[in-house]
Amino acid sequence: MATYRLSQKQKRNWRPRLIAHYGHICYYCETPFLMEQHTMNGMQNPLAEEHDHLNDKEYDNRIENVVLAHKMCNSKKRFEPKMKERALEQLRTNEAFGIPELYTVDFQENAVEIEDEKNREYNEEIYSNSEFAKITIEYLATKFKETDKIPFKSTVDSITYLCFERLGHASQNSIRRALDMFTSEEGTYYKFRDGGKQWISRNNPILGK
Repeated sequence: MATYRLSQKQKRNWRPRLIAHYGHICYYCETPFLMEQHTMNGMQNPLAEEHDHLNDKEYDNRIENVVLAHKMCNSKKRFEPKMKERALEQLRTNEAFGIPELYTVDFQENAVEIEDEKNREYNEEIYSNSEFAKITIEYLATKFKETDKIPFKSTVDSITYLCFERLGHASQNSIRRALDMFTSEEGTYYKFRDGGKQWISRNNPILGK
């Protein structure tokens, strides 16, 4: 029976199944979560993990109707028809095939529910992308204490160097995706073109604030 809100017990019990089914990434943008629930510039963490209802009906609390998503992607979906269409298509698939249970069989052939060991921790790629995202947003917050806008290309290069320095490896593509998230409509910053170059600004270049 559907309840009005998704309970903490449902979230706790369903999370390993959702991770096993979709991977431990945001369903919509397919990038990692920033697990620390800190605030940035007075705003809640946009990369926090949330449970999203595919059909936007919060009372429809079937596991087939739930995915894990970034806070910012969950909010953005309300205004994006393509995201809504993809979500409803996924719901139809889930209703047809279901979300697999997580079971194993012990030596007495009893079915015991477990969390898949592979999904208890980030794999190497997911962990790296999460660290890239943290370094990216820290870099942006620091730079915008000094100036109103920074060039996009050199920002990618600088963050790539910082990631390599701290982690021993880096990916410009992952860093570009992180910058795209933070400069999206739901993000904290803005990306725009001026003088033939791409820039990142802490203020809306159209509104000037």
